[in-house]
Amino acid sequence: ATPTPIAATPIACEGAELLLNGGFETNDAWYFGEDPLPGQFTPLQRHSGNRSVLLGNLPGNGIPDHYSYSSVRQLVTIPANATTAQLRWWHLYGTEDPDHPHVPCQQVILLSPDLKPLRTIRNVHSNEGAWNEDAVDLSDLRGQSFYIYFNALNDGDGHRTWMYIDDVSVRACFPSVNAPVVAPVTASGPLPTEIPLGAVAVSSQAVQVPD
Repeated sequence: ATPTPIAATPIACEGAELLLNGGFETNDAWYFGEDPLPGQFTPLQRHSGNRSVLLGNLPGNGIPDHYSYSSVRQLVTIPANATTAQLRWWHLYGTEDPDHPHVPCQQVILLSPDLKPLRTIRNVHSNEGAWNEDAVDLSDLRGQSFYIYFNALNDGDGHRTWMYIDDVSVRACFPSVNAPVVAPVTASGPLPTEIPLGAVAVSSQAVQVPD
């Protein structure tokens, strides 16, 4: 069954935004993984603004269902002197499999800078009729850099799975006294090495998600 949305608890301050282009209104800062069915910016669905990111195999697009990973990621750094940090995102998950019997395949994962899985944030197989917001505490990752990685896996069984992502945010709070100025995040530098097909999904299979 479709899980009941749970209201996300905001962090206790307005926070400094550490992520670039979280609403996907430009083509900056995000990297799509190489795949036969790559992710894409789309105006078909959006929580706000003019577009979101679509991952996976959308019904009616004329592309046969086949085994594929469809992903997008961005590198972020949590300053060491932050007091708290939080990831928030809006999602609209979809699947043609009404009973969801398969391995969870709508994923939110943290990857190390060399693209090794650090933590599985969400690993579900869900069908939603409306946008829902989710949030997770990243405070224990202060002083570290990692990728926020969204992935939709299709297993080629003929039942398509997809996900829309929008309004992604990573905010950090700082001590109120002598709070440092956070240097703006930039998207400059070489394009990271693409993540190998299957590298994340294989690692995440062992994660048990409650019904």
